[in-house]
Amino acid sequence: MSTLAKKIGIVSGTSIAISMVIGSGLLGLPGVVIDEVGPTVALYSWIAIVAFMLPMLFVFMKLGMRYPRVGGLSHYAEIALGPWAKASVVTILVGTFFLGIPALAFIGASYAGKFIGDLKGQYTGLIAVGFLLTSVGINIAGVKLTSFVNSISIIFVIAVVGLILFGNLNVASKGIDILLSSNYEGMSWRHLWAAFSLIFWAFLGWENLSFGLEEFEKPNKTIPSVYFLSFFIVLMLYWTLAITASGASVAGQNISGPAGLSVLFPNSIQAIINGLIAVIILANANSWIFGCSRLVFSAGQNGILPTFLGELDSSQIPRNSLLLMGTIFTIIIGVTTAYSIPVNIIVKLVSQNFIVLFGISVIAFYKSEEKSLITASVTILAALSCFFLISGFNAWMLYPVLLIFIGYMRHMQMKKLLKTA
Repeated sequence: MSTLAKKIGIVSGTSIAISMVIGSGLLGLPGVVIDEVGPTVALYSWIAIVAFMLPMLFVFMKLGMRYPRVGGLSHYAEIALGPWAKASVVTILVGTFFLGIPALAFIGASYAGKFIGDLKGQYTGLIAVGFLLTSVGINIAGVKLTSFVNSISIIFVIAVVGLILFGNLNVASKGIDILLSSNYEGMSWRHLWAAFSLIFWAFLGWENLSFGLEEFEKPNKTIPSVYFLSFFIVLMLYWTLAITASGASVAGQNISGPAGLSVLFPNSIQAIINGLIAVIILANANSWIFGCSRLVFSAGQNGILPTFLGELDSSQIPRNSLLLMGTIFTIIIGVTTAYSIPVNIIVKLVSQNFIVLFGISVIAFYKSEEKSLITASVTILAALSCFFLISGFNAWMLYPVLLIFIGYMRHMQMKKLLKTA
């Protein structure tokens, strides 16, 4: 059976992890959340969600150290619920990645379009296809190029956030005043859920890192370092933007909506900023495609998907899975463009699917760790986080339920074939 080469260290792993998390939510979400719940609740929500995400980060770190395998989340599902769950989680992930990655491409293409002069968005779909095919090509070229592009994007992220912060210190100080005022007016569970369900998109990525952990050098040292170092960096960047965004809103600036923070940049550098953001989202897509290709590769090796997808090329790259993904992404972008399907619907579907996967991973963590006060505490906190985040999706839950059923039927089919063989 083919195995992936161990080429990822702490620096390259951290750059992949950060780029896997930071992307479309960097400049889009602060304004969207403020539009939903107002500047005060939004700011407290960005701070409070850490209490929800830290237990999940610990869960994925411990599972990754114990099972540094290419199967990632699908392997965790087998530990949690049995062999049938592996096929079901693969189905959920395929149904999630193949929607979520094109959604990233559309957001990235909107910025890239502005950079090249497509101000009305007439060619967004075509740019999105080029955007994703470029990302697939970078992944085919290998981990070194992927890590290089992602490292460049981190520099761009810091540059963009720095421009926002140091160009708007006056409004950032107003955001700090909001925190120091301890004004909880308007805070409620309903408002918190509304904010958290959006902010959760900004913290997706560390679970997808599980598909690439087989390629990490010295996993017991590298994996925890990558998880916590990337989490700290991402947190500082998001908090900086959230504080500045809320301060700007209180100061009377209209920063609501996905492109709301663009008003904080001088007009003279708008084009440059759009280009930088496009590269940041490209790196985000690179990392998601990296994780997805390893999932498809693992599923091909296990027989859940066609076996040719479980093959590596001479450079130990899952080329077949990457080429198939590029084809499917192109089709989905074409359908989405033709029927004008809103990106926010796709974002909701992706978010709720990952919350379901988080819940399954919590069960795997509890079953695989030695029973102790720490294990029990992390399990309870992580489970409460999942229950709270999933509580408001209602009928949308039919989508992951359908995917679980399809995966279960595929497992039963494979089981029947083994018996008759």
